[in-house]
Amino acid sequence: MFKFFTSKKWFLWAYLGSAIILSSLWIQVQIDVKINEWFGEFYDMIQKALERKQVFDSFVFTDVGFVRGEHRDGIPQVAEFLLQREGTDTVLVFGIVDNKTIDGSLRTRSDTVNPDAFLKKLFGLDEDRKSYYGGGNIQDKGGFQIPLGFLAQSPDRDMLYQMTCGVVQERLKTIGVKE
Repeated sequence: MFKFFTSKKWFLWAYLGSAIILSSLWIQVQIDVKINEWFGEFYDMIQKALERKQVFDSFVFTDVGFVRGEHRDGIPQVAEFLLQREGTDTVLVFGIVDNKTIDGSLRTRSDTVNPDAFLKKLFGLDEDRKSYYGGGNIQDKGGFQIPLGFLAQSPDRDMLYQMTCGVVQERLKTIGVKE
């Protein structure tokens, strides 16, 4: 079997073929590591969302904590995941992205919840930019992004997190979402 590697006739095929096989294995391992890193962050987000969820009748409200910018797309995926829960009609999930913005996603199966109107009523108008903080142009989906501005400079991440969660919860109460 090993004469294949020492034979002049097959020398090029033996070593070149081995190099190609080993290189492709190395590349595949690197791809698998990157995929596992991404899924690890995603599953961490799901775990946080499940631990922190609050259920108001058929409405689920939760957060995923602090999220790096490259993982912000996991927020709507977590909302889609939570919407699969039996008895859930509407889900609102948010996270603090790169300590700069509150990014969130609304998903619904309800015929009575209009994501665009709901988010505009919930978060209101940005007076500086004359635009709403959130909205939705799809029947069952909506999103929002609220800059933290000056507060993003806070060195106390726990306080920033608690304040953010508290403000969003208070806004929910003002539009009639009750425990």
